[in-house]
Amino acid sequence: MVRKVEVPEWEDSVENIKYIGEYLADKLRDEGLYTVGDLVDKLEDFGEPNDNVVWVRAIVKAWLTEVLENARALECCYPQSKIIDGEECAYKARLMNFEGYNAILKVWRAYADNPYRRWIPRRLTGFNLRNKYPRRCAR
Repeated sequence: MVRKVEVPEWEDSVENIKYIGEYLADKLRDEGLYTVGDLVDKLEDFGEPNDNVVWVRAIVKAWLTEVLENARALECCYPQSKIIDGEECAYKARLMNFEGYNAILKVWRAYADNPYRRWIPRRLTGFNLRNKYPRRCAR
């Protein structure tokens, strides 16, 4: 088994990116992205070098959100529950793979040059405990 790293080599498979499993790798391959190089080159497809940075960044984020959509988006996932204030609450799956999103951004930042590097959206930050384990997911 190949050890996953945060920034694999250019010619490595997208599946070698840390936090990208078989499910997400298949979705990236459906987009024609087989290697890390393909993923980095994809950034150029979102606009022209002189396009508005904010506008292109929004397009990139929308694409990532769609490609990295969770199969169980916004569902309460049980065995990953926690006891909070005496209630057992399940983990609520995010709309997209949070870690995979940030991992792709890290790869892009490692390889992309300007103007394309400016199109990389900000990384996602963690949710508070109640957003991760909401009351509506209590047993």
